[in-house]
This record gives sequence, C-alpha cells and structure tokens, in this order.
Amino acid sequence: MACRGSGVRIPSAPPDRRWSTGSKEGSPSGGPSLVCMEGESMFRMKRVLAGVAATAVVVTSLLLPSPAFAAPAMITVSGHVSLGSRSAGAGAVEISLVRSVNDAPTVVGSVDAAGNYSVQVQKGSQFLLQADNVGPGNFARYFSASFDSSSCTVESQDYTTAASDIANWNITLPVGGELKGTVKNLEGAPVSDVEVWAYDVHGCETLGGGQPDTRITLPNTDATGTYDFRNLNASGAYQVEFYSGAAEPTTYLEGFLGMAAGAPQGVPYTVKPGQVRSGVDMTLVQGGRVKGTIGCASCDLSRLDPAKVALSVEGYNASSASWVSSSSGTVERTGSALTYQTTFIYPGSYRITVTYPDDAFQPASTSTFTISEGAVASKDVTLASAASTQPGVPAKVNSYITALYKDFLGRTPGTSEIAFWADRLKTGSPRSSVSLGFADSDEYRLIRIDAAYQSVLHRQSDAPGRLFWLDRMHKGLTQTDDVEMTYYASAEYYDQHGGNDAGFVTGVYLALLGRLPSQADIVFWGGIAERQGRMEVVKDFWISTETAQKRVGAMYALYLGRTPDPSGLKTWTDFDLANGDSLTRSTLTSSDEYFDRAATRFPVS
Repeated sequence: MACRGSGVRIPSAPPDRRWSTGSKEGSPSGGPSLVCMEGESMFRMKRVLAGVAATAVVVTSLLLPSPAFAAPAMITVSGHVSLGSRSAGAGAVEISLVRSVNDAPTVVGSVDAAGNYSVQVQKGSQFLLQADNVGPGNFARYFSASFDSSSCTVESQDYTTAASDIANWNITLPVGGELKGTVKNLEGAPVSDVEVWAYDVHGCETLGGGQPDTRITLPNTDATGTYDFRNLNASGAYQVEFYSGAAEPTTYLEGFLGMAAGAPQGVPYTVKPGQVRSGVDMTLVQGGRVKGTIGCASCDLSRLDPAKVALSVEGYNASSASWVSSSSGTVERTGSALTYQTTFIYPGSYRITVTYPDDAFQPASTSTFTISEGAVASKDVTLASAASTQPGVPAKVNSYITALYKDFLGRTPGTSEIAFWADRLKTGSPRSSVSLGFADSDEYRLIRIDAAYQSVLHRQSDAPGRLFWLDRMHKGLTQTDDVEMTYYASAEYYDQHGGNDAGFVTGVYLALLGRLPSQADIVFWGGIAERQGRMEVVKDFWISTETAQKRVGAMYALYLGRTPDPSGLKTWTDFDLANGDSLTRSTLTSSDEYFDRAATRFPVS
C-alpha cells in the first residue's frame, strides 16, 4: 500500500501480517507498529529517529572498549651452531631470516654461550635461514637454500614453511679465509670512500631482481683505504671490484684485483681454510684516452658512414695468446675526415681495431702502443677496401667484379681474376654474360650442392655425391635448383620427417612456405605423394608463385640490399618461374642497380 501524499511506496504485508495505525497488535515483533504518516509528519519522525540512532552510537562507543587485535601466532626454530669443529660462543653467530628473495636478511637472534639458538617465526610464513659469524676467526656463511647451478635461482620449494616448532636445526659454519689489503693511487696514498664488492666466480652472480644478492659488499673504504673480506668460503674464487665514482678530487677508473690490459676483469683470488691473505693491495688509476683519424686506402672516404664503423680497444692476453676487447670508442665525421676517441682505459699496452660492415673493408688494426695514467695518445688507423684492385681497371669495374666474387663464391678475387673478367667486359662481353659465368661455374655449383646437403638433409656433403651432381650439370641433365628439389623428395628426407606422408608434407610446407599445413593440406598432398610420388609434390611446391616469391625476395636482399617493390616482385617472380633460379640470379647481378651498389659496398678511389 502507499501513503497518500508521501510519495513512498510500502509493500503489502504477507497475508498473516496485519498493519495498523497505532495498535501494537499485529506488529511483527510486538514492538511499535509501522505507521503510515503523511507529509511533514513522516520527515519529522525520520529526523527524530536519526538523532536517536546517532546518540546510541556515541553512547555505545563511550561505554564499549576498542577491540584488541590478537598477536600473530608464532613457532620456535631452534638448534645448535658449530664453528668448524667447535661450538660457537655467546653472540659469535647471528641468525637471520630471509622472508622473500627481494627482502634483505633480518637479524632475529644469536647463539648463547653453549652455541644454541632459538628464534621466533610467524606461523604459516615461509622463510630462509641464514647464519653469519660475527665473532673472531673466519667461518663461511650458512644459507638454508642453495642456488640451482643452471638457473642461479632460489625456487619456491627451497623455502621452509613455519607450520609448527622446528627443533634440532643444527648448523655448521665451515672454516673460511680472509682477503684484505689497501686501496691506493699511483703515488701510494690511500683512497677513501671506495665501494668494494666481490663475487665467487664458481657460484652464481646475481644482483637481486627477484633473487638474493650474491655480492659480498663491504662498507666504503675509510681514510686508511683498507678493505677486508672476512668469512670467505675456502672453496670459492673471488673477483674483487673497486669503484670510486667521484668521491675523490680525482676520479679513478673502476678496477679489479689483478687487472691488466689483457685481463680487463682481473683474475680471481682464493683463500685456504684458516688463511688470512693480507697485503692484496689495489692501485686505482686515472684512465688514459686514445684518439686519432680513420683513413681509407684506395677508396673514397666520403662514402663511409661513421655510425657503421665499429672501434675496439684491445689488449693482449698472454695466457690465452689472444687479443681481448676491453673498451670501445666513438667515431664521428669532422669536416671531410673521420675521427675517433676512446673511453677512458686502464694504463697498459693496446691496439685499436676498426671494422666496417657489409664486407666493404678488411678489419684494420694499429701497431701496439702503451698508454700511461691520464695520458692521451694519438694513433691513426687505415681501413683497406675489400675490393681487389688491378691497375688500369676502372674503379667501378673493380668493385663490380669484387661483388660478384663475394656474392657467388664468398671470397675476394685475386688480381689476375680481376684482370680476366675486366678484359671480358672491355672487349664487349655484356655484364649478363659475366654474371652467368659465375652462376654456371663449377666453384659456384659445388657451393650450391654443399648448401643443399646442409639446408635440406642437415649434414655434410660426401665426395661421391658432389661429383655425381657436378657431372650431371656438365652434361646438361640437371640444373643447380634440381639438387634441392631432389633432396626434398629423397628417402633420406622422408625418413628424417617420420617416414610417413604427414611428416613429409609438413616438412616441405615449413621449408618452402614457412608455415604449417592444415589437415586438409596434409590429406591432399599426401594423396598426391602416394599416387604420383614425392617429386611431383616437391615440383608443384617449387614452381608455385608463393615459393618463387620467397626465393626472389631472398635474392633482392642479397644482391640489392632491399625488399622488392610489388611490381618488381611480380616481374621477377614470373621471370624465375619461366627461367629458373640461376638465370634470375645472373640477370639481377648484371643490372645497373647491382653495378652501382657494388661501388658503394666495395669502394675503390
């Protein structure tokens, strides 16, 4: 029912309930009945009731005390700690909890005079237990979880769950060693405020990030420059690193114990059980720099892109008899010249090596030189073009013939080879004839035969197989492309893919189309293989537009250094399907675009 004029709708009561206008009889709870009031009477009643309710809340809050929060339930972890073969003395060992790999250890107790400990852990929590010697002597840390050697991680199962009291968690800290020394500068004065840390090169190296930090970090050096690594595990080998930042008036290079020009990361240091290895001093130095120009022999220097030049400062490592890269540098164009400057490097003997991509130049290195503290040395380096040159041959022809040798045969031509092909061009042979000579050469054919063995059958070629295919090519019975097709259809390829039609069809789809077949594709092409043979399947794939487009795209990338435009892709795909890969390759490599690009790739002045 509704109260007239109130705008409030009151739902009808169930049949066994009676609503009245003042009588307690019929009230559902026996208390005051619900009264239907109109207009102001209703709102006045609401204000009264709201005031009563507010007063009740205030009175209740004054009379009732605030609820007390229960302390979390705890369990006890206890045991005994030994230092080597004897019990730890009072306070000699601190017990810490690691509650997650992102949290620092929290010291929760220490051992008593008998070497016993007892600590409280919140019930239901997970934790790792750590014990550290803080008394005299050197004893390696105990940690309840060991890193997995392959992933260097602490797994969830390595944590202990505090379900109930744990007794007799006994710990032995093995006898360790100590490594200490003084950080000095070249004048022998101590260097203060140097950060010092160490890694065990036989263990895991992590910097937190979801795993415990395995660095052993010391407080920064004081005015005496002293560092002291105590409680080292005697089974470890430690790489020790020093970093001064800008703490001193002179900024020193980051350094490692035992570092040298050929060992920029230093050498690891070890300690024996009970050994105190002192006097292992570190000398921090100001870095030196090297700067100079990069020249270009027999080439146009303006063609070099400074962003593509890779520069490395290399020191000689006598133990490995090899040059080791220790730092890099920046290369920029200054006017018409290319100049470089290295980062700060540690004093020692070095060489500068410069490389340039795209086979355009041979890597070039300076002679060995020595850099002293704070010094700036000047060393120029000259790149030699990878293009072979022959006197009297035009520069672009030298570059073009070099490009053909690189792209078809994977090597640099000799001067006599340059002279031979240059003479062919000079006497009127078109570039298409020269490039076809490369595509039909025995050297290139054997390269393609070897590549087919590797890419299709995933093995080295055998001598009889190479000669068999080369002989067929000599007789005009097969083309270079036919080798790959035959291998795809071979019993060896079929067996490698499960020895069934489904595996064979899947393998061909992945190899030639770069995608998986549908079940309908497998059924269709498996039927063709069953009725007409596997070679029929391979041929149909090989001459498909989709496959030919992939081959043409790869040729564009190799020979022209770009992806084909839609018109070019269609033109050359049609050409490839009509004439085969060999003629397509030779035609592309005789084009003006290829000829002009060769001059950029293999510049000759």
